[in-house]
Amino acid sequence: MDDMDTKQTMHITIQKGRSLPELERCTTCCNVFHCPFCSSTLFHSTKLSKVRTHLESHFSRAVLHEGYTIHRSRGRKDIRDESKEEEEKEEQEGLESPV
Repeated sequence: MDDMDTKQTMHITIQKGRSLPELERCTTCCNVFHCPFCSSTLFHSTKLSKVRTHLESHFSRAVLHEGYTIHRSRGRKDIRDESKEEEEKEEQEGLESPV
């Protein structure tokens, strides 16, 4: 598996060495930048220099393991979390509905 394949399959919070993900200007909700590790409610979109400074602060909470940096995600849900929540909600609704 080459670096490109590895990069495509790893979670955004796992980066090789001390690298950081490329930042792209938002075209969905604003015209500035978001932290790829944090939810928008915890870190509001802002100009590029502030996001870069913020990203550097993630290293203080990160774990280095076998040449990779694992950054702590602040409030960002991943797809597995959302699926689990949906299943739990459906399960709960099934218990509440009269049969």
